[in-house]
Parts: sequence; C-alpha cells; structure tokens
Amino acid sequence: MRWAERDIVLAAFSTGLAIAVYGVVFGVVAGPGWGSWRAILASALIYSGSAQFAAAQLLAQGGGAGAVISAAAILNARNVVLGAVLRSRVRDGPVRRSGVAFLMDDESFGLAMASARSAVKVVLGAGAIFFVAWVGGTAIGAFAGSGSVLFADAATAMFPVLFVGLAAISVEGRAGLVRTVAAGTGTLGLVYAFPSVRDFVPVAAAVAVSLLGGRR
Repeated sequence: MRWAERDIVLAAFSTGLAIAVYGVVFGVVAGPGWGSWRAILASALIYSGSAQFAAAQLLAQGGGAGAVISAAAILNARNVVLGAVLRSRVRDGPVRRSGVAFLMDDESFGLAMASARSAVKVVLGAGAIFFVAWVGGTAIGAFAGSGSVLFADAATAMFPVLFVGLAAISVEGRAGLVRTVAAGTGTLGLVYAFPSVRDFVPVAAAVAVSLLGGRR
C-alpha cells in the first residue's frame, strides 16, 4: 500500500533525526584526524555515510588512496541498482535528474518507492532534509566531539541503536512503539555487554523490529 503524503513527511523528518545522529558520530570519528572543516566538507561533497565511515577507518589504519577508492566503489555500487529501479519514475530534465542522483540514498529511495507522489519530488524533498541533517550532524560532532572524550564515547555508543531507530519507520501504533523502545534499549545493553558482536546485534534487532512491525 502506498503511503499518504503526511506519512512520507513524518517519516522523512523522523529519519532525518536519526541521520543527524549518524552525522554526529562521523564528525566525532573523522574530526580529529581530518580536521573539523575537512570532515564537514567531505559530508557536503561526498554525501555517503558508508563510504565516509570506511574512508575514515581506512585512513586511520594507514590505508592508501587506492584502498579508500575501492571501498567507496564497492559500498556505493548498490546505487546503480537503486537508480535503475527509480529511473522509470523520473521523467524530468537533466537538472532535476542530477539533483535526484545526488540526493538519492537508501532512505530517500525507500520513501520514493513507498509514496504515491512523484518520485522526483519525494527524493528531492526528503533528500534535502537528509542532506542538511547529515552535514549539520557532522558539524556538531566535528566541533563538539573533538574536545570532549565523554561526548565522543556517547556518540559512538548511540551508533548501533540508530539501526533500530531507522527500522522503527516500518512499525505503527502503540505496540510498535513499545517494540522499538524495547529493541533499542536491549541493543544498547547487548553492545556494552558483548562488545565483540556489537556490529551484528543492531542489525539483528532492526530486522526483528521490521518483521514484527510488518504483521497486521
């Protein structure tokens, strides 16, 4: 079933809040090594969270330009498929297509496919919200996190919980809210109790929330 306009707007802003926190985490991670302004510029020009996190980690470990470029190409290869799927719904001129290409990410693509409205309008509208959230979050993390160990630790700890927050878009009603809060709280506890599996716990929790939320 296609989402109504109100649902799309609410989903865009709620997702934007989660993306802003991701931006804060990236600013905290990249700011000290890259410099605050370079981290912010990277978010504005590259605008790819997965590629930027990979680049920050590779550079911190001494990786070269080739490794960074290869990782970015692999991580962003999915956009070719997403663009091909969305192409049939984009009939505008080259300027708007360029805007769609830049602002399309996993979240804006998902909203565009779920909406009954024009895919171009959804991607441009939601994508603009996500772009501001990502760059703004990066700025907060780069400047505030660089001088505060406590802030940096808190931001990094919140990273896995955000997977659950993004999955919460698929749930509705009070029961969905309860499941989401429980999943987020449980995820936070598990990643602290078992740090060796902290990369897998949030994904599993997010999938569980989505599957439970999909039952009617």
